[in-house]
Amino acid sequence: MRRWTVRDRFGNEVYLTQERWEHIVQAFSHPEMLAYEGRLKETIQSGQRKQDRLRASNRMSPTYVIARSAATKQSQPPEWEIASLRSQ
Repeated sequence: MRRWTVRDRFGNEVYLTQERWEHIVQAFSHPEMLAYEGRLKETIQSGQRKQDRLRASNRMSPTYVIARSAATKQSQPPEWEIASLRSQ
């Protein structure tokens, strides 16, 4: 089941499933992301998309990176926000 769907700056539909979100925020993975789900969406919507494959051996579903500079300098948010996407 899809948790949410957004469009990147080129109009491509990007979605996150509930199952993938639960995997991301598990205690042994990235539980800190619970507080940054909104910023993840914003990064996908407005970030720069790098089209190079991260894993050249994975021919079936290449992985891409979207990154943007953090807009604010608060105490905890990172300087760069990065999302890794896999195309189908």
